[in-house]
Amino acid sequence: MATESVEASVRRRYNLNNDSSPQSSSDPTSSTEPQPTPTRQPRPSTNTGPFGLPILNKEHTPQNVALIAFTLGITTGLGLLAGTLWDGHPSLAFVSASLALLSVLEYIGASMRNEEKGLSSFIIPFSRHQINFIAVAIAEYSWRAYFTNIPTWGRTWSRYGLVLMIMSIQLRVAFHLVPSRRNRWRQIQPSWIKGSDLALTLYLFAFFNLINGGFIYLLYSIWSSYKRITEGPDPEPAPSPEVESGNGPLSLPIFDNQHSPQNIAAYAYLLGCGVGLGIGMAWLCPTLRGFGVFLAALGVFHTLEYLTTAMYQQGRVGLSSFLLNHSPEYHAAMAGATIEFFLEWYFFRGMKFFTWMNWIGLVIVILAQTLRTTAMITAGSNFSHIIADEKEHSHQLVTTGIYS
Repeated sequence: MATESVEASVRRRYNLNNDSSPQSSSDPTSSTEPQPTPTRQPRPSTNTGPFGLPILNKEHTPQNVALIAFTLGITTGLGLLAGTLWDGHPSLAFVSASLALLSVLEYIGASMRNEEKGLSSFIIPFSRHQINFIAVAIAEYSWRAYFTNIPTWGRTWSRYGLVLMIMSIQLRVAFHLVPSRRNRWRQIQPSWIKGSDLALTLYLFAFFNLINGGFIYLLYSIWSSYKRITEGPDPEPAPSPEVESGNGPLSLPIFDNQHSPQNIAAYAYLLGCGVGLGIGMAWLCPTLRGFGVFLAALGVFHTLEYLTTAMYQQGRVGLSSFLLNHSPEYHAAMAGATIEFFLEWYFFRGMKFFTWMNWIGLVIVILAQTLRTTAMITAGSNFSHIIADEKEHSHQLVTTGIYS
């Protein structure tokens, strides 16, 4: 009975939609086939956003989660590559990448603990004073970088800040994931909560090191964070949230083939990182510009496939809607194209500059992607990635828009 009450509670909370699941018989003994385990998903959209599309409407829907995570992934990928290769001011690029990474990890961690509160779970829990001083520090760094040269000691200090930033993010993730391990810990201890806040303080310390912020801002940030952690009574241990599945890496409920919020965000974020890296290659690496455009176009294609399916096929959307598992032939073609490019790049690097033929190919890719996405949106619920050889009752002939 306890298991049934938990499942009922999860269903009510997340408005599960199992239209794609096989219909169960009224007699539980009439079928011996195992029924699919329900997965927790954001709610389907009920309102429309810009251009009348069910996206960017502030609702906790799969398409909004994927779009936000995808955008954060682009910021991370582009920031990492720009910070590594850009001779200008790499600190700001690294800061942007780290903030985007920390934001998506906040959402994924909350989702794995069944504690996400809609799209607001993407927000990093900085205090108001910390946000103000971060903005002032960035403005100060931008002013000094524009009017003066960053001294050598400042660049060395920034490298230490980058290392500390990576460590702080890893610590915060570790403290967040401890309660998510299935059947390992039954209570969330106060020390884990304080450890998570201390990791965020370490991140701020690394942030100010990275951008060479003023010491006044640094000391005030540490003081305010310490005050926030030490004031007030210790929080009472809370029961560990129920985790629906823990079949992923390290027994965590992620990358376990379930259509859950954390998997949606993780898949879209990684695709966004690929797009960001591709844009960075096209911008900063002349001989790799063709591969950068290819990588960016590939990530945009797979993300748009999921977004359009999530907008109009709530009952059928799943991780397979990203089309990452398209077919072995598709994977072989992508791998072959990548290997061919880098072999030519290594032996005949002069051939890999972006020429007018590449520009023609880029224009064709943009037009083709626009045509496909427009066709999918126009068809709406009548579109499916699976070819139907028989007419269903819900099928309607579309004669408007691009089909007119």
